[in-house]
Amino acid sequence: MVRLCRYVTARMEVVIVKIISRDSWGAKPNKTKFSKLGEVKGLVVHWSAYPVAIGNQAEMDQLKQIQRLHQVDRGWNDIAYNFLVGDTGQIYEGRGFGNRSAAQGGNSRQEINYNNKHYVAVCWLGGSKPADQPSAEARAAISWLYEQVGGELRPHSSFKQTDCPGDAWRQWIIEKKTATIDELKKATNITAEDLSNASSPDMVHPQFIQKKLDIIIAKLENIENKLKLGRIIQ
Repeated sequence: MVRLCRYVTARMEVVIVKIISRDSWGAKPNKTKFSKLGEVKGLVVHWSAYPVAIGNQAEMDQLKQIQRLHQVDRGWNDIAYNFLVGDTGQIYEGRGFGNRSAAQGGNSRQEINYNNKHYVAVCWLGGSKPADQPSAEARAAISWLYEQVGGELRPHSSFKQTDCPGDAWRQWIIEKKTATIDELKKATNITAEDLSNASSPDMVHPQFIQKKLDIIIAKLENIENKLKLGRIIQ
């Protein structure tokens, strides 16, 4: 099944996202029932470390190759990622939203369990060469997915020593974080002085309270988007 999702960003830009279900790309069934995600802390970006897939068929072929690597060669339950994204900008369902990944890793078993339980994993279909660059469509798709997940945006290399997901994605994540902070500052118009004086009785002012309410509303909308994504994938 293919789902077309019409999404309006905070900048009032209309984004059409295509989500390809497991059945549509030909996924093998998972060996056992998936464990569920805990409280979601954010989205983690990976690369597949295979050559950049060019076109829909090449993307689906690579998905099957990754699933075979994970299920057969490594003996895992299923493909490790929640979602995968190709340079076409299409989002492919892996373990899906709400299910625990097996992708993050860590420096101890305890860290690995925590990281997989609390972070959604998305994998870009490329990265066989360090200089590989994701397309604008791939970046837009992962940006949209991050809008749905919320929380932190992190590269795989922030969990363990690895080149994944490459310098291009790490730089994109830095720029994305900076842009998000700048947009939040602009939207709320709360200065550093406001924040340092937030405990003052003078700050119990309708305008300041409204700004706080706006932030809360934005967070609630983010939660609503998560629920919508869960319904889309089901």
